Amino acid sequence: MDEVTASENEPKYIDLHPLKKGKRVLVFLGDFFLTFILSLLLFHVGTYPLGRLIVNYNGQLTSLREAQTRRDKVLYDHELLFVRDGGNKGYEDFEPNLTYTSEQFVHSFLDDAFSSYEVFQNYFVDVAGDNEAYVSFYRRLDEKYGFLEFQGNTVALKAEYKEEFAPAFDPQDTMSAKGQGDYEVFENKIFAQGYARLLDTLYENDLQSEGVSYAKNQKVVQEVLTNGRRLIVTCSLATFLFSWILMHLVIPLFSSKRKTIGMMMMRVERIHKKTFDSLSIPMAYLNAFYSLAAYAFMPLFIPWGSTNFNELFALPILFPLALFALAFLLGSLGFLLFDGYNRTLGDFLCQSYCLSNEDFDILIRERGYKR
Repeated sequence: MDEVTASENEPKYIDLHPLKKGKRVLVFLGDFFLTFILSLLLFHVGTYPLGRLIVNYNGQLTSLREAQTRRDKVLYDHELLFVRDGGNKGYEDFEPNLTYTSEQFVHSFLDDAFSSYEVFQNYFVDVAGDNEAYVSFYRRLDEKYGFLEFQGNTVALKAEYKEEFAPAFDPQDTMSAKGQGDYEVFENKIFAQGYARLLDTLYENDLQSEGVSYAKNQKVVQEVLTNGRRLIVTCSLATFLFSWILMHLVIPLFSSKRKTIGMMMMRVERIHKKTFDSLSIPMAYLNAFYSLAAYAFMPLFIPWGSTNFNELFALPILFPLALFALAFLLGSLGFLLFDGYNRTLGDFLCQSYCLSNEDFDILIRERGYKR
């Protein structure tokens, strides 16, 4: 692009080149990672610990452990959850005990000696006394997979699957690849889905043991877990907004020519497309708000380290916000690939583009020459 400069006798031209596409992407990535790293540090050493202190979340966790221990007692007492020999029944033991229960549940279909581990029969037949509900429960679970066969009020594993699964309980034998695959499907689709439905049934019917209510304690568990997710979301959003304001509003306000740290590191200037001047403060801030839209998937990953990675995608608000931000980011980068001035969508909407310090220095010298 050329700027026409005038002298008293003849026009004069200056060659100015927009920042190359690769370097423009690096500027974006530089600002992004600096903001993200700052957010991570502030969240884990400041915002989240302070938030936990304010809401007394450690006290809530104590209530959670006590409620889950009482809730699980109902399961143990009615033989709906089992403990491996030498195992414990504490708050942190639910998952390993559930894994053991799942293993022995499969074993119960292969050997009558393990029939007591058939948790669905233990509830529907022994506790609720409803044989028809027991069979219909299994029919709904198995209608897509065909592992089971039914005869009256009896539910059994088909012979072909008994043969496939048997090596799982024989130290001297090994399951085939097909058997291993079918075993995993049976555990995930029959046991895991069935157990989730069973827990819902226990909650609705408020199963009790020695005066201990499953439903009452489960409500406490759900409330504390919900409060924990809300705290994480609030701290993540607050940290992200603070970091973005600092990096994209405060620092550019006090830096020369409204530069972000990424622009300073990459020696880049942003100028108005028509006036060739540095962006005014209002336009620089408007451009920053477009970066806010592109960075908005960041809060989804800021809590990583304080919660399991898979649980991040279950956090309210953050996942839908991340999808919106990702769509805007991809659209902005796609625009950059096809734009002749190598601008992002934010640059285009603000009528600005980036160029190197060297080209900007040439522009300044020539303008001084003109004056």
